[in-house]
Amino acid sequence: MTISRGLAVFGAAIVGILIFLAAVAILNRRDQSEPIGGEIRIDDFGFTAQRARWKQEASDYCKINAPESAGNGESVVVTLKVTNYAKRVDFTFRPETVFLIDREHRRATRLAALPLDGKSFHNIPAGSDALVDLVFRVSSGDQSLLIFSFGQNGFLDVLDDVFFGKKQIRLN
Repeated sequence: MTISRGLAVFGAAIVGILIFLAAVAILNRRDQSEPIGGEIRIDDFGFTAQRARWKQEASDYCKINAPESAGNGESVVVTLKVTNYAKRVDFTFRPETVFLIDREHRRATRLAALPLDGKSFHNIPAGSDALVDLVFRVSSGDQSLLIFSFGQNGFLDVLDDVFFGKKQIRLN
C-alpha cells in the first residue's frame, strides 16, 4: 500500500466518523426550555426548579441559612429538585454545573448549595430524588435574570449543546 493510498483511507475514515457524529447530533439533539415547575431531563436525571426567591425573601433566607452569603448585592435562592430515574446507578449532583444567567448571558455568582429534606444531594441513590437550595448573588437591581442552565462550563458545554441541545429553566 502506498502512502497516498493510506492517507486516502485515513481521510475517508475521518470523514465517515464526522458524518456519523453529525447524524447522531441531528437525531438526538433536542432543546428544552421549561418554566418553574417544569422538568429538564438529561439522560436518566431530572431537574426541576420548584421555586425562586428574590430580593427581600432571598435576603432573609440567606441571613438564616447561609450567613456567609448575606451581604452586598441581591440574592436569588432557587429550590432545585434533582431526580435520579436510573434503576441501578447512583447520581452525583455537582452544584457547579448549574448556572444562573441573565439576558446578556452574564453568570451570577453561586454562593451556596444547601441540602433540604435531610437528604444529601451529593450522592442520590437510583430511583430517588433530593432537594437543594442554590444561592446566587446577582447585580443589585438586575431583574433580567430568567435562565437556569445546566452545563460543564467550557468545551463540554459546546459538546452538550451540539449533541443534546440547550437545557434551561426560565425563572421569570
